Amino acid sequence: AGSKGKKPYHPKKDKFSCVASAALVALLDMEESSEPMNSTNGNSFPMEDLIQNINRLIDTRSNASLNQTAEQYMDPDNLDPGWGQVKKLCATNANTDLDGPFIKERKKKGACPSGVVFELLEAGREMAKKLRDLAKKGPAEPGPL
Repeated sequence: AGSKGKKPYHPKKDKFSCVASAALVALLDMEESSEPMNSTNGNSFPMEDLIQNINRLIDTRSNASLNQTAEQYMDPDNLDPGWGQVKKLCATNANTDLDGPFIKERKKKGACPSGVVFELLEAGREMAKKLRDLAKKGPAEPGPL
């Protein structure tokens, strides 16, 4: 199974091991610290900025960084698993048991080079706050099992 004496992987404090968690917290951080583009229903952020902020929050040891350009992620044939997590956060049916969707993707020509902006919805905001608090505490101690 595993190597004896080898500790299990835990992301570093304030970092995440998956894109979905990092995306929610990135949007929350962006809401709280920058000047968003005002949209009709809330605050929107360019896809390029979201990708950059996700990568800032990903633990490098997780090998989950988004390494492609926004244009490449917009290609419908792109099957990047990390970007797929962001798209799932936008889907209503994929998150019904968790009170999703968590983020909204909008087309907004002229807003940024990609013409795509993202907005954190209330369910996503609540989840992002919980995730950020857990990340600040660092890894949990292993249990008895």
